[in-house]
Amino acid sequence: MNTQRKVSVENESQPALKLVKGGLYQSAKKIKRINDFWVFCHSAFWSTQNFSEAEEQHFKTLIADHFSKSNDINKRFKELVERATLAKRYVQRYPNRYIPKPSDWLNINHTKGLTGTAKWFEEVKLKRKASPNHQTGIAHLGKAILSYSKRRNVLEVAEYRNAFIELKEQDLLFLYTNALMHLHFINF
Repeated sequence: MNTQRKVSVENESQPALKLVKGGLYQSAKKIKRINDFWVFCHSAFWSTQNFSEAEEQHFKTLIADHFSKSNDINKRFKELVERATLAKRYVQRYPNRYIPKPSDWLNINHTKGLTGTAKWFEEVKLKRKASPNHQTGIAHLGKAILSYSKRRNVLEVAEYRNAFIELKEQDLLFLYTNALMHLHFINF
């Protein structure tokens, strides 16, 4: 009897689940950033269009490919926001240019989509080395959207709003507030 009791006590002290550093948390964080990046893109490029749940799931799967080789989910998220912003500014400068439908633009194999902005972003990073203030507005937008994605702290909104006004980046202020509206009220 004592032996049985001792065995059962030993089994009760053994953990049923093993915690692996960063495992589940990283996965949940990645899913959240994928969802929030989709909302950012939806608000920036296709805000007047509604998509079915199946379409949105497909778009999120395409976005996940952009995160697949990244060790730092937050860094990749911020970079993707900056790259999408570069694309938004590009189509605003050239009225004959447009952002393709989400299934093309988000596809990692479509070189005229989000994938094509990687080269633009590398050029921006090189110019930032020579001139740290180069494209600070889009860097600030990436930081602001990442911060909201992490914390959903509405108290930061006024701070970032004021920063965009000081930087005289009205287009980025519009992208920021529009993205927050979608994140908070439309695609929550």
